[in-house]
Amino acid sequence: MIDFYDTHAHCIKNQQGGILIGLEGSPIFDGTLNNCDVERLTKENPNYLPAYYITKDFNVVPDETILKYHPRREGYSANEVIDDLLKRNCKLCIIDTLNYPNWRPLDYLKIVNKFPTIFFLLPHMGGYDILEFLKIFDFNKNVYADFSMTQEYFGWCGERSRLDIVANAIDYCINSDKLSKRILFGSDEPFFSQEIAFKKYKDSLYANDILVNNFENLLSKVI
Repeated sequence: MIDFYDTHAHCIKNQQGGILIGLEGSPIFDGTLNNCDVERLTKENPNYLPAYYITKDFNVVPDETILKYHPRREGYSANEVIDDLLKRNCKLCIIDTLNYPNWRPLDYLKIVNKFPTIFFLLPHMGGYDILEFLKIFDFNKNVYADFSMTQEYFGWCGERSRLDIVANAIDYCINSDKLSKRILFGSDEPFFSQEIAFKKYKDSLYANDILVNNFENLLSKVI
């Protein structure tokens, strides 16, 4: 079995390390971590890094290296995220991309362009809007992608969906010598299955990069 990092997990399951993302506020989901849990677990195990969840009141966090913004859950605007990032020392910014119709893909590009020295991870890669997010991913070297949720919901792993455009777009990226270097394995566990996703990725063309090497390379630039 290949060891792997999970860079979009809300709990610890079978990964050897990666990024743990807390959730704050409501609703509360069983089996997920909050910011305090993430801080404690990452101090106990250096293989895991904390991504601190930023609430709608733009809470102070103990370590500003990696931040997680969730526009749909918190309701902040792209301009508010920009204003908040200007006040912080973030090196890796994770912004949830499932926010239609409140944000458009260009809102994400606006943030990426404003902060060329910050690395951005765009989890889920937009779901139905995946082609728009692939443009951002392809043409901005500081942008990384994970396909958590989207990969299972649209049938790239698990049961194949009839909406092949999304699954085909994921195939295109993970089989690209260029783009695969900036893809990170994310599962969105416990909401979606880490095991199902891992089984699919471990047999892919660039499995070692996506499951291990890409995260370690990004880590060397961030920490």
